[in-house]
Amino acid sequence: MGSRGVHAAGLEGSARDGPPPGAHVRYLEETHDCGKGGVETRVKTHNGILVACGACVALATPLNAQLLPIRGLPGIDTEVGVDLFGVPIVQRLRADSPNALRLRALVSPRGRYEIAFEGRFGDVAAHPVPALWARVSTLERHRFYGWGNETLAPLPTAAYEVWPFEASLQAGLLFERAKVRLAVGPELRYVYTSLGDEAADRVGDAPPAGPSAIAELRPYGSGAFSGLALTGSLDVRTAPPESGARAGAGLALAGRLAPAALDVRSSYATVSAEAQGFFRLDGLPGAPLFAARVGVERASSGVPYFDAPYVGGYDRLRGYHSQRYSGTGALWAGLENRLRVGTVTVRGKPITFGTLAFADVGRVTLAGETSSALHGSYGGGLWLHLENGPTASLTLAEGDATRIYLRFGLFDWH
Repeated sequence: MGSRGVHAAGLEGSARDGPPPGAHVRYLEETHDCGKGGVETRVKTHNGILVACGACVALATPLNAQLLPIRGLPGIDTEVGVDLFGVPIVQRLRADSPNALRLRALVSPRGRYEIAFEGRFGDVAAHPVPALWARVSTLERHRFYGWGNETLAPLPTAAYEVWPFEASLQAGLLFERAKVRLAVGPELRYVYTSLGDEAADRVGDAPPAGPSAIAELRPYGSGAFSGLALTGSLDVRTAPPESGARAGAGLALAGRLAPAALDVRSSYATVSAEAQGFFRLDGLPGAPLFAARVGVERASSGVPYFDAPYVGGYDRLRGYHSQRYSGTGALWAGLENRLRVGTVTVRGKPITFGTLAFADVGRVTLAGETSSALHGSYGGGLWLHLENGPTASLTLAEGDATRIYLRFGLFDWH
């Protein structure tokens, strides 16, 4: 969904949308923020080659390799790459940067792009430090099916999709330590969602050539929309299962308070919380791992469509398109079980593999709606774990349709 909390479209950090920022991975050699879709997600790297997170997969070259005949800007850690169907393939151009200045640029075959800048001015592990984030993007896809818990979707999927132009500038305070990330600060944001009224769009993509639900419904926030907000996030998380931990837990909180200014007609607020946990029984056959998550989000009236609470998608309700249901409140929960089947060795590297099964539920609430429907999904799949790397999974989910997910990590545990 659109930028939530302190989205800080970060490029690299010491520790996604999970949807709120601040997820951590410290057990690998380095970390890297993919900053995908305006929600800061954490990507895991190993020896500068692997890259994986709960939202996307990226391929990075080794730190000493140079595939492109260009060099990074002086004093700025720079990344350039291509976004192929949501998969960023990135060349990392290293530079010494005492204040942690970072620049990232992506382009897709369809001409969509993202340029993001991050500056951290001080030691974030010692005390809160000033930070600055800026981002311009047309790479984030939004979906809108209407408001409510029982909206129908008779049109092709593309009719509910838009690719708005987004630009944001944010300053704040940032604090990161091994298991904690805290960020707070004001944000200025501009979102342009084409409604097909212009002869030619100057920014962003035009709506689909066929029917367009957002052009027909014209929800609040569509068209040109700018606003100010105070945003904040707190993430506390233990090591993930790949670290060898037998149990772990995580809590992510995020909030946004937007006053009535610029295009915001009346002030609104959003707040979200998600808790995750897992435990492993190594003494039993298959070393079963059990995991659970539960989340809630609430918004006041007058929230624009791109900030509205929602369910649907891998992070909130597998088996449904992302943002399938939107309202002023959202609830979601999921259970997952993974069993170890065996280990094979490929080129001297052990690869452990197994099976998984899951069940998810979720719903949204809306003032004046009396729906009691609870949307559910279930499924299963295969997973494999690379030594000193992440756990990859291929999942078949049955919700309102059958969907397939290729993901890394447990849920979106980063």
